[in-house]
This record gives sequence, C-alpha cells and structure tokens, in this order.
Amino acid sequence: MTAEDIIYELYRYFQVNNNIDLAEKLKISQQTISNWKSRNSLSAIKKKCRELGIYAEIFGSLDLGTTINQGNNSRAAGENYKEETSNGNKYNFDNITIGLIEKAIEKFGSEEEFQFQFMDFLREK
Repeated sequence: MTAEDIIYELYRYFQVNNNIDLAEKLKISQQTISNWKSRNSLSAIKKKCRELGIYAEIFGSLDLGTTINQGNNSRAAGENYKEETSNGNKYNFDNITIGLIEKAIEKFGSEEEFQFQFMDFLREK
C-alpha cells in the first residue's frame, strides 16, 4: 500500500472527493496531503488517524507493508502486527489487543486520558 492508497481510503471514509474537502475533515492543509502523497508518508498518515481516533477504521483491513505473521506463531486473532517505532523498538500487537486499547481510549474519552489512567494503573501495580 502507498500513501495515495490510504488517502483514497480516507476519501471513502469521510465521503469526500478531493483534497480540499479531505483537508477540512482532517483539519490540516491541502499541502500536507500533497506532501503525504509525494513522500509516501505512511507514518504521518497513521499518526493523524490515531489522533482522530479512526486508525482501526482506516488501517484495520489494509496491509500497509506491516509485517504480518501467520502460522505457528499466530495469536488468537490469527494475525500479528509488528511495527517498528522511530527509536527502533518493535511492538507486536494482534487485532484483539488493538481492539482492547481502542475500547479503553473510547471509555476514557481521549487518548491522553487513557495514557494518564494507564500510567496510574501501572504505578499502583
């Protein structure tokens, strides 16, 4: 998948037909969308989708070059996702884990509040 593919997925999700309308929905400039396309900036698009709480809706059914392990190492959902972060660490999340995190964020009302609550939980353990 390319950034352009994901941008078209965002068009579909927001039911828009052009960068002007999409930029308005995403609360970004049209130039940002053009930069995503020209630089194939998947990580920037992922970040924006996480900020908006639509990551699962956009990326849940798409294979974006993320390593997917299936077979003997598979988790309960049948898929394992490995994503390398900017500092080189690798995290493995299956669909169930991602879904639980998303539900917790919804319950707490924002990603920031979820993070605060989760850190408090970890301090208590």
